[in-house]
Amino acid sequence: MRKTAEEWRDIEGYEGIYQVSNMGRIKSLERKVNIGNGKQRKVRERIMRLKDNQKGYLHVDLSVNGCAKTYKVHRLVAIAFIDNPDNLAEVNHIDEIKSNNRADNLEWVTKIDNFYYGTGQARAVRNRKERGKIAVYQYDKSRKLIHKYDGATDCKLYGYSPKVVSRAVNSGKCYKGFYWSHNSQIQKTDPPAAATAKSPELTNTPLV
Repeated sequence: MRKTAEEWRDIEGYEGIYQVSNMGRIKSLERKVNIGNGKQRKVRERIMRLKDNQKGYLHVDLSVNGCAKTYKVHRLVAIAFIDNPDNLAEVNHIDEIKSNNRADNLEWVTKIDNFYYGTGQARAVRNRKERGKIAVYQYDKSRKLIHKYDGATDCKLYGYSPKVVSRAVNSGKCYKGFYWSHNSQIQKTDPPAAATAKSPELTNTPLV
């Protein structure tokens, strides 16, 4: 197995002073600091000591201009290495080991997902997310099969919104002139008339 190379990136707000790695380590960079009377001293680069908060999470103290703050290491790693386009609030440890702060073991999640992670409720939530991988069939208005997608997310490759496709599957409404279903053979009564969030992209065009 190919070993992941350690990559270092500046910590937001501490550029040129501290860096965090994708392996979950923190280091203080070599630099010169003022010691008063117009004098400076050289600070050598060093790996920072991490502290356990007695709940399993690792913390680190960062200081600039005499002001020290304590940060959770897993959040520093996530901010530096993991995209968060949905602006999710919390960081989850995928393997549930709180001291494993490698970037590939972290993910941005909602507060509720983080609370239930590892429980039966969490598995149910993850199963719902996996539904995006269930095959989706695209039909024209005369019930002719146009295309089969491995999941709603694959529709994006063809210019369709996965979210709107999922709504169309659940509501039975037309999206961009087509019907969408998890069924390989669509009927006039398909799909079930489930209530979904309204979308201006969906229409109530009947099947022919």
